[in-house]
Amino acid sequence: MLLAYGLLGELMQRFVPLGVDYMGTQLAWLRDGLGLDAAVVPLPTAEAVDVNAARLAAVLAEDARPALLIGHSKGGLEGLSALLVPEAAAHCRAFLAIQSPFRGSPVADALVA
Repeated sequence: MLLAYGLLGELMQRFVPLGVDYMGTQLAWLRDGLGLDAAVVPLPTAEAVDVNAARLAAVLAEDARPALLIGHSKGGLEGLSALLVPEAAAHCRAFLAIQSPFRGSPVADALVA
């Protein structure tokens, strides 16, 4: 299982000492609770979707094992874009997007403006 953070997800990890662990609970449940091989794909989430999609596609294509790709928010956009690469899609058995703004995001539009 591969998890892709949403926008600024890697920065949220800095708050772990304060008790905020972005996707940590889910990762622990997948690993410890279900015994699955799960990892977060380290992406600079402020990068453009196509840049991170290429990174995700490379991670999927490099590993011969079938994967489940889970993306939160912007990570879902990057995951779907990565699966447009045939070599990556061939290694992905399922894709789950959580709260991904497939129809755009007013908040992101305001930030970019």
